[in-house]
Amino acid sequence: MTNWVLCMISSLWIHFATLCVTKKLGWRNRIKVAIGLARVVKFIHNNEPRYLIRNLSAAHVVVDQEFNPVIVDFAMILGGGIGDAETDRVITFGCHDYLDPYIWFTADWTERTDVFTVGIILLELILKQIGIGMHLSYKLLSYYYKNGDFNLFVPKSLRGDPDFDSEDGTELTMIAVNCVEEEPYKRPNMDQVVSKLEKLHILNDQFKDN
Repeated sequence: MTNWVLCMISSLWIHFATLCVTKKLGWRNRIKVAIGLARVVKFIHNNEPRYLIRNLSAAHVVVDQEFNPVIVDFAMILGGGIGDAETDRVITFGCHDYLDPYIWFTADWTERTDVFTVGIILLELILKQIGIGMHLSYKLLSYYYKNGDFNLFVPKSLRGDPDFDSEDGTELTMIAVNCVEEEPYKRPNMDQVVSKLEKLHILNDQFKDN
């Protein structure tokens, strides 16, 4: 099980936000970061009592030398003995470009709020960009409904990666776009996200849970 405790960042850890935009993070390891992060958030959501992260962002994720992601900031975590995840309706500023816009209308923090942020980070992995925000996300949604082909959004440097699989590229982007659906009830939960990621062609036994 992936460890999600707060870790001291050393020279052995790399900030995801720095690594994401570079060619050092190839397609296979982007998938590894995606599945690792999704499993971490799934674990947090499935904890009893459950927790919400609320301020997840690229800046709050580091990866080790084997590209295993770790969340390093839980300043806004909610649940268990830390507030009440069901009744807290105070708008607390999350991370710019990662905050679910639905919060501004309802002030209702739910698991789908974290799912939205995971979707943004998945899109960042696909596009090799940081801070894409919700506007580009909704452009992708619009494009999907019109065309259904996401591989045009994958940079040439990734499409040319020997590990790149066009079906995986489409599926990963569909997962990400579903996570940032405008209506929270249309978004998958983290169990569903992990299940879909684990079906990607590139994944082999070393990435799967024993």
